[in-house]
Amino acid sequence: MTSDSLRILVIDDDEVDRQAIRRLFSKSNTAYEVTMCDDAPAGLRLLKGGKFDAVLLDYLLPRSNGLEVLKHIEEQGIDIPVVILSGQADQRIAVELMRHGAADYLIKDGLRDERLSITVGNVVSTHRQEVSARRHAEALSKLATGTAGVVGKDYVHALVRQWAAAFYVRHAFLAEIGDGLECSCLALWSDDGFLWPRRIRTDAVPIATILTARGFVALDGVALNFSEGLGSLSGNFSGIAVRDHSGHALGFLVLVHDHALALDLKQQDLLTMCAARAAAEIGRLRAEQALAERLRVEKEMTRCACTLLADADPTQTLTIALGHLLATTTGGTLSLYDFVGTAADLALQLVAHARAYGHEQLPAPVARSLIHPELSRWYQELSQGLMISSPVRLLLAEEQATLYQQGVRSVLVIPLRSHDRTIGLLRVDHHTEEHRWTREEVALIRGGADLLVAYVLSRRVSQSAKVGRA
Repeated sequence: MTSDSLRILVIDDDEVDRQAIRRLFSKSNTAYEVTMCDDAPAGLRLLKGGKFDAVLLDYLLPRSNGLEVLKHIEEQGIDIPVVILSGQADQRIAVELMRHGAADYLIKDGLRDERLSITVGNVVSTHRQEVSARRHAEALSKLATGTAGVVGKDYVHALVRQWAAAFYVRHAFLAEIGDGLECSCLALWSDDGFLWPRRIRTDAVPIATILTARGFVALDGVALNFSEGLGSLSGNFSGIAVRDHSGHALGFLVLVHDHALALDLKQQDLLTMCAARAAAEIGRLRAEQALAERLRVEKEMTRCACTLLADADPTQTLTIALGHLLATTTGGTLSLYDFVGTAADLALQLVAHARAYGHEQLPAPVARSLIHPELSRWYQELSQGLMISSPVRLLLAEEQATLYQQGVRSVLVIPLRSHDRTIGLLRVDHHTEEHRWTREEVALIRGGADLLVAYVLSRRVSQSAKVGRA
């Protein structure tokens, strides 16, 4: 039997008729797998335990008839097209049989292989279309009712849960592509509940295939391993990339089940619609996160400015202000230095220093240090108002040695300028990971540097005035 064979159950107590039907099917151009049964109880047991595409049911059976069998099939909720076979034509009986779910009615006498094959093919095709339409409507209904009244992350979870229910699968998940090769599951439904969020590599075989395809992908017998040893999923995968309006992949939607997922065109269209809705939701979540981050950063910048303006405790003002400024970045430490001395004695004088929360173990900078020969290039560039911004591994070899010794992985140095002259610097260090600063991050630090310069100069003027009065 091939995967395209039609599986037919014949319930007929007449051995001669059963053999005649088998011969008729064998002559057809369509492939059939025919199962024979000689009474109604045995036929009903086979229907419950097996998967058939259609039933050929003799109307007259021992201790029963076709109408009674049809009623049993209807009562037990078995959804299968039934073709009644009868030795004589009876319009009244035919109508009653149709009313109880019979798909067609054939007379045994004069039955030919072509007529039998056409009839069975038609009722199977019609039934499959009806099942497809019904499942499509049910899926739409589940998606609509299951996601109504929820927003944000709750919406993502509701959406994934309803995908699993709508497509009758064991597992369903929506993942968002992040930086690098890893992406994170926004929601992962498995059997009867949500699993703890997991990460997946985008170069994993099923995921890479889904992301490179322009539409629906079906993969049988696939195993997908989650990162960090957090288990795996195996089975038959159906998936589609989640893309924005420009076609850029934002993530992917995956359904997993034990048997092959034979999704018809309507179901594939529904999956495509779900992917489009997921893209909109990922875009909305990203916009919310960006807005929340912007508000957080602006709040820290405002606190930095207010701390400097209030100057409530001059001994702590700069340290507190630097802490707020550091919170606008992902750095581990932020240090403010003055340039002191001249020529060979030129040194950096630490004015204030701040560590990010949870990074108290990071080394504190030296209070006063000469300009290191390996970093002399920095002084020249800073003197011209230029900044230094780079992962340490991309700097000059001699600069790398000095910074790695200090435990620095990435560095950002902003010159402190007054009247076209560099009077010091503001330095942000990353100690645990490499980082490339964006224009927005650099602009924030520059803005903070300008606030700090104004404060430092104001303090110097104030101190000079006090000395003059004394």
